[in-house]
Amino acid sequence: MKKYLVLTLVLLAAAGCGRQTSTNEKRDQSLGAESSAAQSSSSNPTQESTKTLWTKEQEKQLALLMERWGETMGQKYQRFNEGESLNFQNSEITKDTLTKEGINLAGQNRDVAVFPPTEETGKVNIVSMYSDNSRLYLFIFDQRTPKVLVTESGKNDQGKLSFIETQNQALKDGYQAVVKGQPLPEFEKNDEGFNKLSPNLQALLATEILDDRISFDPALHGFFLRYYQEGKDLYVQLHSGAGVGHPIYHMVYEGNQVRPVEGFVRVSANQYEAIEMRSPVSNQTLFDRYQKNKAAYDSGEMNVQVEPKMKQYFNESKRIVEEQGGVG
Repeated sequence: MKKYLVLTLVLLAAAGCGRQTSTNEKRDQSLGAESSAAQSSSSNPTQESTKTLWTKEQEKQLALLMERWGETMGQKYQRFNEGESLNFQNSEITKDTLTKEGINLAGQNRDVAVFPPTEETGKVNIVSMYSDNSRLYLFIFDQRTPKVLVTESGKNDQGKLSFIETQNQALKDGYQAVVKGQPLPEFEKNDEGFNKLSPNLQALLATEILDDRISFDPALHGFFLRYYQEGKDLYVQLHSGAGVGHPIYHMVYEGNQVRPVEGFVRVSANQYEAIEMRSPVSNQTLFDRYQKNKAAYDSGEMNVQVEPKMKQYFNESKRIVEEQGGVG
């Protein structure tokens, strides 16, 4: 009996040792797997750091966005591709020059990375560029935040292009959708807003395309605007009632935009000079300006009047310039 009891105890001890060995082996295997995973994680860059900043599909969607948005603005934009050069505001822009010079963003000089495959920390990462020759848009990532920058002027005295973040909410929302892989928003033309304004306000907003004095003071303190409209042709003059100057302009209401045609300014008693024209501006852009400063423009409308002889005055100025050979 004692022999059987001893044998039973030996067998039970052996079984327990086997289970313990099996448990230890499993624990060792688990620790080994965790160690391998940790080593693999430390030896390879994270997925986030190697993620492509901008894809071909996003570029394709952005091209569609700019086509649709440009139509609503009465503008046509061309993409600036790597290896190309862009003549913007009398400055030649290439990937190399832009990278070397950097940009001025909201008053601060910033280094840029142009078309980088992955994000470069501390720099403005430019993934796409579009221009209509009068405006240049940069689609960027700044500290991983997508933004749309715009400039309408040439290089500053430091040899840099100065940009600000666009205030056009529709374009900002569209870029966000492209970045997130969401459907593009629908754009509605806003021409009716401008067309429903009074002829006096339309003339005031149209004149601002060529005369920066209105931008500084839409209420026209100390100024008078006189105009005459013949069909789609607009003849207009902004003056203070004293001295020389008093530029006179001819513009055309053309579809969903206003296009400057010619302009002249009196520089002395008998001398006039031709004025360099600017690019057309969409009705929506003009109406957006009005909405942002409605009270001032409405006040300025009080100093706007129809002058039936304005076309005659314009033609007389043009005749004098032609007789002078275009030299003031």
